[in-house]
Amino acid sequence: MAEIKELEIELETKSPFRIGSKKLFAGIKQPIVKIGGRIVVPGTSLKGALRQEIESYLIKNFSDEPEMKPCIPASQLSADEKELVRSNKYRRSSCHYPCKMRKEKGTERCDRVREGMDYFGIESEKMEGKHSICPVCYLLGGQGIPGFIRVPFLNTETKEEEFSSVRIDRARRTVAEEGPRSYSVIPEGAKFRGVMQILLKDGIGGLELGEPRSLKEPTLGDKWLENSNWTQEKIIKELVKERLEAINVLGGLKSTGAGKVEIRVTEKNP
Repeated sequence: MAEIKELEIELETKSPFRIGSKKLFAGIKQPIVKIGGRIVVPGTSLKGALRQEIESYLIKNFSDEPEMKPCIPASQLSADEKELVRSNKYRRSSCHYPCKMRKEKGTERCDRVREGMDYFGIESEKMEGKHSICPVCYLLGGQGIPGFIRVPFLNTETKEEEFSSVRIDRARRTVAEEGPRSYSVIPEGAKFRGVMQILLKDGIGGLELGEPRSLKEPTLGDKWLENSNWTQEKIIKELVKERLEAINVLGGLKSTGAGKVEIRVTEKNP
């Protein structure tokens, strides 16, 4: 029987807000994300914002602890992401499990670690041929790695409104010929709600939040948890609850002042 902790999430918009597309979709211009006719904040959007907040927190507070350094969970990196790796803010390879070991000059090395270094064009460092799982992928999951957190979709009963904008023709110093552009937006003061589930203990698989997992493949595993003071309570408070509440911008049209939010988190079953 699994032990689950539930956190009630309430997101309140502090400015016009939208998560959607600028392209034509199903005959609708500038559509906003809906499920069953109801506007939602997708779990992928909230999870991405949470991941970014956890990464920033780890970089700011644990830069001198290599096992706490986050990874960039992608097989290919942009030029800007490569620069973040070179500046030593992120790991040189993304977290993944399992990995196959290959011999190279008398030592064994995880093949994905080696391929990652070759692709990024970064000089190899001594890694004992193995890699560990970063705290972010431990919590949210990664390539072949199940996480401990199930991020929900957030729902609202608020209806969308129309927002219009125009583009200025810089040469003529007047409104461009295509005229006004319209977007569907959520007004300020709308409230979205959902329930996040955190796996505390899995009686079948033997998983327990805050404890290193028994990973059978050649890997350093959850090294950041070995001989550490990261209890379940500390992980949930610092890396989940407080990081959710630190999210203050979400969605699109941010350059126009949209997307400001406030998130409140309460324990459903303390």
